[in-house]
Amino acid sequence: LRLHAAATACPRPEEEGAGGGMVVRGLFDPPKERRYTQPLTLFASLKHLSKHPTTREPLERQDDALALLTRVAKQVEPIMKPRGWKVPLLKEILPANQGLGGFNRNKGSEIALRLRPHHSPNTLYSFEHVLAVMCHELAHNVHGNHSASFYALMNELQAEADSLVAKGKFGLGAFEGD
Repeated sequence: LRLHAAATACPRPEEEGAGGGMVVRGLFDPPKERRYTQPLTLFASLKHLSKHPTTREPLERQDDALALLTRVAKQVEPIMKPRGWKVPLLKEILPANQGLGGFNRNKGSEIALRLRPHHSPNTLYSFEHVLAVMCHELAHNVHGNHSASFYALMNELQAEADSLVAKGKFGLGAFEGD
């Protein structure tokens, strides 16, 4: 996926939650706690960057990057499950190509997402932006090229994701009680 120059970065979350379970504040939304009680099951591994790939300098906001990656993964699990999709590796990238927002290798065996702007690697893109890139990359599980069928599926995935976000639902239990 190619990025547009107008993509927005999000500010640092104000504080971490205390107590058991992972607490992630919306990275662009008003602060609202979300407790992830279910483990990720459709992703075998999530990896974030600890060092800049070119300079090898430590990156700031590593915990926030992992929380963003986790939140996006949890948000798309209910979209993936009915389609039988699993992703062994979801990882963060910071490629030299400033326009590359992500890639999907071998129909979902690995999905990589850019979480940080090229010009400001210690900030993060908004949750909504990264979720849109994830929907784009998931559409490549079915369509390798950017055809009309690809865009139709990508729009379908994005609409499903937007509906779940609007309802405040995420994870594999998203449809329980509907």
